[in-house]
Amino acid sequence: MELQLVVLTLAVVLLLIAGTVFAAWRSERVDRDDEPPPRDG
Repeated sequence: MELQLVVLTLAVVLLLIAGTVFAAWRSERVDRDDEPPPRDG
């Protein structure tokens, strides 16, 4: 049983998913920052 290969594959997949989610979250946050937030007082 090649456990190292399984762990390595899972790590790569998790990194790809995390990178995609982070890129989407970052772009969404930038889009939101384009609009000036309402200031109370």
